[in-house]
Amino acid sequence: MFEKLSEELKQARIKNNISIQQLSTITRIDIKFLEAMESGDFSFLPELYVKGFAKQYAKAVDLDENIIIKKYEAIKKGLSYEEKPPKQDVKKPIELAKESKKETPVEHEDSAHVYNAVKSPITNPDFSDKNKKRITLIGMLVGIIALFAVAYFFFLRQSHEIIVPEKPYEEVMKENQQRFIDNEKKDSVANKSSQKSDSLSLTIFSKDTSWIKIILDDKETDEFILFPQSQKTVSAENNYKITFGNSGGIELKLNNKPLNFSGKKNGVKYVLIDKSGFKYLTNPPAL
Repeated sequence: MFEKLSEELKQARIKNNISIQQLSTITRIDIKFLEAMESGDFSFLPELYVKGFAKQYAKAVDLDENIIIKKYEAIKKGLSYEEKPPKQDVKKPIELAKESKKETPVEHEDSAHVYNAVKSPITNPDFSDKNKKRITLIGMLVGIIALFAVAYFFFLRQSHEIIVPEKPYEEVMKENQQRFIDNEKKDSVANKSSQKSDSLSLTIFSKDTSWIKIILDDKETDEFILFPQSQKTVSAENNYKITFGNSGGIELKLNNKPLNFSGKKNGVKYVLIDKSGFKYLTNPPAL
């Protein structure tokens, strides 16, 4: 089902005469991620970032990014996104009753040519009873629906479920791009600042786009994306527990000393780094 969505994105790019390289420059998204989306692969990063990339792609090729995200979410649930059909104009029973009324023909006397201008009353008990029953039934249905709506909003929605709002895609993309634009300045200031004698300073250099999650001293978590030819320095007192996505493009330095880390392109690695060096982990680290 993702193939139809990816084909829609690709055809929009071609229609606007935008090459894959130009699209990468416009959106600041790595070419391999753009190619993955155009091939129907939307599982290359966590869903929040994939949705952000898809929205940036759609905006760059003049598609409605909100429609694209709705289609993506529908496909993730195994559904197909379709526009709602227009509502049909259904006439009310009272209007039908008025249309069905017929006037009694005026009596005509041939001999004296006198016309009776008084209409005879409509006496159709069967029609009147049916009409009353129909209106009563509709009134009951409206009342039931109204009661259900009141019960839903005042009782069912007052649950104790905690809903954590998700950041907008534009905010996530802007935060990540700004973070890595200012990264070198921040690292320079951090390296000049004084550190405790037993503290650790880890510099992560990325040759390729990689998603990284770090647990510092088993207390706090930092999660970010490193774009090609960028780096980030993080400090800790005792240790780091790290998950590397696309670990093949990663180089590490602990207190300015290179670590013999070996990753795999498009592969995930879990490591523990402390004062003695580092070791590989078999399971994802957690707090």
